[in-house]
Amino acid sequence: PHKRMFDLIFLDGFSPMKCPEIWSIEFLSEIVSRLNKNGSVITYCSSAAIRLTLKNLGLRIYNIKPLKKDNRNWSSGTFATYDKDLNQFEKNNFIEELSIMEKEHLKTKASIPYRDPFGNRLSSEIITQRIKEQNLSKLPEASTWRKRWGMTK
Repeated sequence: PHKRMFDLIFLDGFSPMKCPEIWSIEFLSEIVSRLNKNGSVITYCSSAAIRLTLKNLGLRIYNIKPLKKDNRNWSSGTFATYDKDLNQFEKNNFIEELSIMEKEHLKTKASIPYRDPFGNRLSSEIITQRIKEQNLSKLPEASTWRKRWGMTK
């Protein structure tokens, strides 16, 4: 059967730690496979794991600007698109290229993805597996990244 394709997909689920099923590589891969060639995904989520997964699935990643930006409020979400025409988005007042800080976030243990290979794991199983992968990873801790960018209390 023919897959239904979309120009825009808005993901507005619970956070990855509350509902990791809809943030797994496998689920996001299915979402991205349903995008038209100029399609986009929009989500409130700015998780490094989600952003890196979308990027690894071939999308360009942008930050959705918060109304008021500071160290604790640096993003209102993620805009991801196949479109290679950067000029189309340069004049958009709501999105921006990822900052150096955000790019560094993608190189921490926080970027390790959620996995649900057969689409049937419980939330707790997905999270437990991710924690195991994070513990085995040689990537820097996200806490080190937060300290570096002044995001601790």
